[in-house]
Amino acid sequence: MLSKGTGKKRHIREQAAHIYQAAVESVGLTAITKADRARLTMYLEEIKRSDARRKLLEHEMTELLEEIPLAQYILSLPGMGKVGCAVFLGELGNPDYFKNPRQIIKFAGYDPKENDSGLRVGRKIISKKGRWLLRKCLFFMVLRLVQRSSFFKAYYEHKKKGCDRPLQKTEALCAVILKLIRVLFALMRDRRMFTEELPRCEKAA
Repeated sequence: MLSKGTGKKRHIREQAAHIYQAAVESVGLTAITKADRARLTMYLEEIKRSDARRKLLEHEMTELLEEIPLAQYILSLPGMGKVGCAVFLGELGNPDYFKNPRQIIKFAGYDPKENDSGLRVGRKIISKKGRWLLRKCLFFMVLRLVQRSSFFKAYYEHKKKGCDRPLQKTEALCAVILKLIRVLFALMRDRRMFTEELPRCEKAA
């Protein structure tokens, strides 16, 4: 069940083996009562109910996406899942309200903020004043895109190397998120599919 849910079968199986071995070697209950069995049964039933609700919700999201014309353009991004697309559109609301990608960046809370004090000048950080779920959704989108899209992977590597100074991993991911927002805005505005056209990274915005 774990390997099916995450898609990382080998890694999950190794973790499960370690957990099982730790349980065997650790000090546990010497006797199991009827109350223990009843409690375990109750927990397992709750897990099954939660999983069933999750599957139903994902199915409903998928059906709703079929009624939204803009969804097909967002789903054209490599590795873009239907749940992620549904969450993005649900948190964003009506895309026509946004006249430029900077408004979406601010709405999500990815706009830059000075991290200074009276004694030092720090690096800029994101404001985190926008919608936290939209911000989280975009972050997980980027984690998949830098693995599955040659365009976003090249942009990520370019930002990590940097022209003036190299960016740390989290900073580079935030830069890719800003790029993703601009790409998403263009796809929705122009009603077009995403294509893996690699521009020169040194000229990428």
